[in-house]
Amino acid sequence: MLQRLETERFVLRPLGRVEAYRIGRSNWNHDQEIMRNLIHSAKPLDPWRWLKKMVWVNGKTKFSYAIVPRDGGEPIGIHGMTLQKHRSATLVVAIHDRAYWGKQVVAEIRRAIIDHAFEHGVIDRLCCTVNARNIASVFNYKKLGFRHVGTLHQAHYDPVSKELFDTLIFELLKSDWQKQRMAHA
Repeated sequence: MLQRLETERFVLRPLGRVEAYRIGRSNWNHDQEIMRNLIHSAKPLDPWRWLKKMVWVNGKTKFSYAIVPRDGGEPIGIHGMTLQKHRSATLVVAIHDRAYWGKQVVAEIRRAIIDHAFEHGVIDRLCCTVNARNIASVFNYKKLGFRHVGTLHQAHYDPVSKELFDTLIFELLKSDWQKQRMAHA
């Protein structure tokens, strides 16, 4: 299922377990905003806890891509996909290079990954969760055609602010994605 993908501005390069660990830990572990939203931790993790939390890649059910600008350089983030039961999958992304925040990176790379997953994969549904306070992610899901299908009220704890916050659940069906793509063709 993993192969190199390209968008207008980026190359999505498949990652192995070691490289995914290296990129994630070296770029995210000291970024409090990413740690709070992705890991739900107020402080950096030691290497073993990081390995336990963040090893996404196994080549069978968990896949990760490095997001690399077409003009070269270091990865600006990672996008992962985990296959679930019943022909479903979940997505997760973290852009650690702040120069790319607000530049439609997530929508652009997700289109390529969703196209690839629905066309070549064994999935018919994407189901993703996002912290309700992560407004940029909520807008990205809506822009891509995901439907809000539920809310887990006060489901997570912010270790910095000590507040409980909601988690939103979004879903996209293969048939809806295909209709949307045909309408824009």
